Amino acid sequence: MISDLKGEIFSPLLYRLSYFAKCRLLIREATPPKKLFIDAFSVLEHFCVNESQSWTQLTSTSGEIEMKDSWNREYIKVNRDGTTGKWHVDGVLPHRDKNGKRKRCRKRFDTQAQADRYAESQRDLGEHYLTSGQTRRTRLTEIEEADAINAIKLIEQKFKGEGRTLTDSALFFIDQFSNFDKNVKLGDAIAAYLTNPKLVKKSEAHKKQFRRRLVRFEKAYGSEVTLDSFSAEDIEDWIYDDLKDVSDTERRNEYACIHAFFNWCLKKNKVIRNVVSVVDKPDATERVPQALSIPEVETLFEWAQKIDAGSTVPFFALATFAAIRPSEVLRLKWEDFNWDQNVIAVDGKGKRRRSVDLPKTCVKWLKPYIVEEGDVAPQNIRKLFDLVRALAGYRLRKKALYGVDKEGYDELVENCDSDDRPKWINDVLRHTGITYYQKQIQHIGKVAAWAGNSVSVIDSHYRAVTGVTDKTNKQFWALKPSN
Repeated sequence: MISDLKGEIFSPLLYRLSYFAKCRLLIREATPPKKLFIDAFSVLEHFCVNESQSWTQLTSTSGEIEMKDSWNREYIKVNRDGTTGKWHVDGVLPHRDKNGKRKRCRKRFDTQAQADRYAESQRDLGEHYLTSGQTRRTRLTEIEEADAINAIKLIEQKFKGEGRTLTDSALFFIDQFSNFDKNVKLGDAIAAYLTNPKLVKKSEAHKKQFRRRLVRFEKAYGSEVTLDSFSAEDIEDWIYDDLKDVSDTERRNEYACIHAFFNWCLKKNKVIRNVVSVVDKPDATERVPQALSIPEVETLFEWAQKIDAGSTVPFFALATFAAIRPSEVLRLKWEDFNWDQNVIAVDGKGKRRRSVDLPKTCVKWLKPYIVEEGDVAPQNIRKLFDLVRALAGYRLRKKALYGVDKEGYDELVENCDSDDRPKWINDVLRHTGITYYQKQIQHIGKVAAWAGNSVSVIDSHYRAVTGVTDKTNKQFWALKPSN
């Protein structure tokens, strides 16, 4: 039986197992070791043969999939049409086409004798087909048979010429997913991870850092979300979120923390894979600041004015012309501004508060949108921020725009995930603002205090930035709203 199982004969149990493999296309990358192959089949033989399960053959001399299952002569019937008086032969044969569909026989006759003779010939044809060659009875339904055919086709398409079989898919399923703990909630998993023996033995400082980062992660996604719902794109969005107030070093630490957490979940069979592993780790070295070109700034602000009645313009203006961190803008309220002196007090990193003088260009962009009180940024700023960037031509995952009102610009963002589009640079609005402010006033100390940076950072990073010249400096500070 083992030798037969290695060929083209499959049990109904394997057909059912193929459903998961077909949906996920999780096919083993290499043929399983011989010992594992035989041991697994010994188990399957116990279930399939000892339980008197029957088999079906899926081969034909033409190379197309052929299926012979239970069929009897009653599948072809003779009936009389009460309207026309003619005799009809209608039914199905056990033959199947390459798509697994039964062949039908339909024909009309003037007399019952003619119809009966034709029906008998078709019944004989069906029985002859069933008794020719090696056949097996089957208890599979038509849906299960079609499912098996689809699964085999998918395997052949993915691993053409490699000899992979539906059995490989079943073995992969058994090997990988039989112990998978489904529907584990993020909150429960984090609570269990923070109390696991290995972490508990770490220093208090180490545990505190892990707890802080995981709690922040849980707060962002909610404790009820299941672990298996996370994708690599979700993790990438979290690590590289441009609106999050963290340094590159903290992004690396955050990556390490989330990676360790999902790795633990993998070992405990709470997830089938560590989705963090395929996300690029943030660079260890500080990135060299880059500034947007003048046309790029113009395009961004053009779309910011068009979308959602310009609700994102204050956000872009403060981040670009006042170099306020995106996360800091999210905390600003209109009542915090001093319009007599054009100054705003900002709660910066590390709970350090600083006073930011608003350049005249920034005030010009803010003026049409000023209100007496309330948040400066709209509630759905993240979605709108993504939409404006996509419309401005930057590369963005399509998932980021799900559920966003594109206000008739759907075609312009249809290919937003194209590799031909430039990638958005993290914190580029702030880098642009600091670069041009330094170019304008030529005073490292004042720029450092204004931007909330150290003098050494301004001195080493912002003295010379590619593309920033006296000419572009004048153009930058001359930018103004179109309305």
